[in-house]
Amino acid sequence: MRALFACVLAASAALAPLPATAEQFLRAGGVDIHYNAFHADAIPADVARTHGIARSRNRGVVNVTVRTTSADGLGRAAQARVTGTVANLAGQVSPLAFREVRERDALYYLAEFAIAGEDRYRFELEVLPTGAARAESIRFEQPLVGR
Repeated sequence: MRALFACVLAASAALAPLPATAEQFLRAGGVDIHYNAFHADAIPADVARTHGIARSRNRGVVNVTVRTTSADGLGRAAQARVTGTVANLAGQVSPLAFREVRERDALYYLAEFAIAGEDRYRFELEVLPTGAARAESIRFEQPLVGR
């Protein structure tokens, strides 16, 4: 039903080291913002082709999902403006170009980035949910290895 979401979850769980496999999210202003980074080649070829994702051993993907919070715990996908950067430990910073991907009732914001060798990548994101008064800042690190 949600092919991309299932692949994103599987990829992040399978490829991330133990500390990063825990769910990464921020609850703020009536929304839950979920985020992670993983190797682009972990996405099955047909799913990558459908969503225009370049599968490569030297590419990564950042995924951001925004959901409204609700008493029943289900929530709904929420639109947002997502911007950010990725930096390696040498301090080389690259902008992230997020694009919105819709799949039935799911909504994701994806950005691709280059992976060069073994490195720890630092992500700085700004997420402004539609209707929110201010953007939420998210900073996280993820080790990834170019293969």
